[in-house]
Amino acid sequence: MTRNELIFNTMGIHINTERDTGYRFASDISGFLTSRGISVKLIGDGEALAARCLDLPKARIDEVRCVVVLGGDGTLLRAARAAAMSGTPVMGINLGRLGYLTDVSADGAVSSLERLLAGEYTLEKRMMLAADMETGAAYALNDVFVSRSGPTRPIMLRVEINGEHMDTYQADGVLVSTPTGSTAYNLSAGGPVIKPDIDILAITPVCPHALHVRPAVVSSADVITVTVLSQGGAIYLDGIGAGGISQNGQVSIRRSEYFTTIIKTQNKGFYDILREKMTWS
Repeated sequence: MTRNELIFNTMGIHINTERDTGYRFASDISGFLTSRGISVKLIGDGEALAARCLDLPKARIDEVRCVVVLGGDGTLLRAARAAAMSGTPVMGINLGRLGYLTDVSADGAVSSLERLLAGEYTLEKRMMLAADMETGAAYALNDVFVSRSGPTRPIMLRVEINGEHMDTYQADGVLVSTPTGSTAYNLSAGGPVIKPDIDILAITPVCPHALHVRPAVVSSADVITVTVLSQGGAIYLDGIGAGGISQNGQVSIRRSEYFTTIIKTQNKGFYDILREKMTWS
């Protein structure tokens, strides 16, 4: 484990109120950090901010040195997209089910925070995606999904790589994922598992209506353009709806200029985590 010299004198906490009802766990974490001389702020939005959770002052994510995320992978994804703009590192404490992206479970939270404050951690820079849509650019850590807008019919999608026609799919949608996102929806859709430090992207058609269709891997320097040939579709960023897309509308997907910086205090390798979380033997 690398020893680092960053000073975390001000830290934010981002709370999933559905996972931490009554803010009992947040209270324990906030109390521990305060006892160590850390100024603790409330980050994010939603019920915790509206309720002035634990009487913590709220702050912008660029006003703290790091963010401790209390929740599951979805909570960490929401915090990561906001933190990437300012380069603020995030540390996940899993209160959810799988917790693939989070660093530690609730039982080990205090010991991991002690290692963090002692400088015993590593920083992992994770590639993000930028989706250039009709409404402007938006960002994702895991994936961009262009899908049908209704529940019954497949959608026709033309995919180009750097302006060159790759294939046209009749499917439920096309998923473009980062290495980080390769173990999320991409894995469920039959896409490849990619080690997080490899500079490639996965293109995975979801439920294609053709036997020849297979996932593809391309360089992270490539620009992937998806054109909706049907009557309309929808765009999702890390599973969150980002709006509709009209017939003949396009979305261009590329590697973002921003990165998510994830704090790791555990000495677990990529394949150790795969075996643990995915029950590989």
